[in-house]
Amino acid sequence: MGRGLVVNSNHLQFLDEPTETYFRRKNYTEVYVSDEIVARLKKLSISSSYAAASLPEVLWNMEKYDDLLELSNSDEALPTTNDIEHTQVQRLRVEFGLRAAVKLRCPEAIVPLAMRAGKEREVESKQFKVIRDNPDIAGSSMDTRLLSELIATRKLPSSWPGSTLGAEALMLAYNKKKYRYC
Repeated sequence: MGRGLVVNSNHLQFLDEPTETYFRRKNYTEVYVSDEIVARLKKLSISSSYAAASLPEVLWNMEKYDDLLELSNSDEALPTTNDIEHTQVQRLRVEFGLRAAVKLRCPEAIVPLAMRAGKEREVESKQFKVIRDNPDIAGSSMDTRLLSELIATRKLPSSWPGSTLGAEALMLAYNKKKYRYC
């Protein structure tokens, strides 16, 4: 598959969205295999923010809406690597849980999840302001993949286009310095 896929012993890692989409369409999984994937992702989620962030979408794509609702209302399999990743995964769970509640037409789940989604957005906004204002601390403590995602999605609040570029550059510089000496 070229540069879009990394195969390492028993693991696959997709490096871009088109490769992942192609793979999903060509390799539909059976139910028992899907259940095994979910179980493995839950196990990995504690130590891997990537696995934890993938879990809600995997459940959504497998149409396991009840499991998704249950997951969105629990603290099971949340990453313990750092608070930023923990918060982002919680937000993803609430977002996908809300989608599942709407899909199932379950008003008793929609209202509390919508309230949590609003609260999560407010917390996220404040968190991103702190990250933007303290790029040295953020860069030296954040996972490289998470930092790259944060910069790529342009989630840092800005008053004018390009105003966060200095903070982003500092975060990347401090992040590279952290891994150079490990």
